[in-house]
Amino acid sequence: MWEIETNSNFERLEKVLTREEKPDRIPFYEHGSEIEERVLKEIDEEIFPIEEDMSEKEKIFVDLKNHVKHQTTIGYDYVHAGAIDPDFPYALEQGRAGVSLSEGSKSISAETEEGERVFQHSSKNVIGDWEDFEDYPWPEVDEMNFSPIEWAEDLIPDTMKVLSPAPGGVFEHLTWLVP
Repeated sequence: MWEIETNSNFERLEKVLTREEKPDRIPFYEHGSEIEERVLKEIDEEIFPIEEDMSEKEKIFVDLKNHVKHQTTIGYDYVHAGAIDPDFPYALEQGRAGVSLSEGSKSISAETEEGERVFQHSSKNVIGDWEDFEDYPWPEVDEMNFSPIEWAEDLIPDTMKVLSPAPGGVFEHLTWLVP
């Protein structure tokens, strides 16, 4: 099995981000990764499987467990966990590997190993004027599910912290809603 001294230490990352001092090593940092499962398999780490008959809540929990395992095994100082995304309706298109999605002169390729992928159209928008903005079904904070943050707190060592939000924050949602 692959060996690394992880010595997770959130204070290291915090000091780097605030430019307080030079770290003992360069901290790893990513906003998101779609390769965690492949990395764990490559270094002979067992992953927690997501079964088809699991509820959405169970799938999110197992996915979080795999994320925590990846972050702690590789030596990150944090994990990403946030509220389960509220329902923000967008102008999305479903694509398949090797299929090109075209909208006027814009074309987006959907070539991934995993197969289908969803794309955001930059030429379509959900909110184009004040009337659209006022009619949009904005989510309520009290209806959001913050369980992943609570679960992460129980899964991570004391030397790590939870960073939230991960991708899909304020900037991303707004750019997906307006042109």
